[in-house]
Amino acid sequence: MRRKVIFRLVGGGIPVEEINHILFVESDGHVQQVHTVDGSTLETRQSLSTLLQTFESIVPGQFVSPGKGYIVNQSAIHIIKSDYIEIKGHKIPMAKRKYRQFQEEYFKFIFQKDA
Repeated sequence: MRRKVIFRLVGGGIPVEEINHILFVESDGHVQQVHTVDGSTLETRQSLSTLLQTFESIVPGQFVSPGKGYIVNQSAIHIIKSDYIEIKGHKIPMAKRKYRQFQEEYFKFIFQKDA
């Protein structure tokens, strides 16, 4: 089943994006930049917490926050290091205090998905 999410864009427009096409969300002040698989970026003023709640209601556990200002799609993660996560060449900073918890959540997500 294909799950989709709707964004209200800065400057107008309401695109519908397939949830699995979202790689990560980066906060830039009051604007959130949604990075997608095809390399495009959508800008929305919805808060990170609102976006995370929306993602959680559609696909529980798939999107998590590795630190302040980011939400990542766990199925898009290539590398997890103690200080960053890599998704398609983008290095996303990870809060040091969150590393162990993040790693546990990631393994739980991956093994649950494969089961």
